[in-house]
Amino acid sequence: MSYDISDSSSDCVHDPKHYVGRHGLEVSDVLKNFLTDEELEGWYKGNVIKYILRYPHKGGLVDLNKCGVYLDWLKALVKSREETTK
Repeated sequence: MSYDISDSSSDCVHDPKHYVGRHGLEVSDVLKNFLTDEELEGWYKGNVIKYILRYPHKGGLVDLNKCGVYLDWLKALVKSREETTK
């Protein structure tokens, strides 16, 4: 199984066209606007777990990169929360 994540014309990790609605909104942007921070944190953690568990069986390195995106979002959320509680 081989995956080429270097093709920027179809970046399924950072710019997944299959998650864009008919009005140009990505699911992640909608959820970031409508979920509470606690709900968003759960969504991020769930996706990190999902991509870690499936990478050896389905998406390989692509899934690990997707996991990294959700982990980065989770870290940014936690960092923001920690900065506001200081």
